[in-house]
Amino acid sequence: MVFKLQDELLKYCESDVRILTQTLILFIKMSEATFNGWSERINACTLASYVMFVMKHEYIKDGDVGHVPENGYGGGNNSMLALKYIQWLENKNPSLKL
Repeated sequence: MVFKLQDELLKYCESDVRILTQTLILFIKMSEATFNGWSERINACTLASYVMFVMKHEYIKDGDVGHVPENGYGGGNNSMLALKYIQWLENKNPSLKL
């Protein structure tokens, strides 16, 4: 028996595509059943954007805003203007839960 790289690569790629297709179909069915029918094919282009879409529509309530530590995050990447703006928003409307 002679090893033929082209034939083996073709079999490997076909197997990979078959496994990926079956997994993707299962993922689509599971996510639509779990997240009120939201479809990643319609609502988002990437898995990351789909997760953010689901988080936004299923878990984050109106008025919720991300928590920013009082002195900002470590590393100093926050602009002072942004932090002052968030503090201003918090003073203006405490119901934002900042």
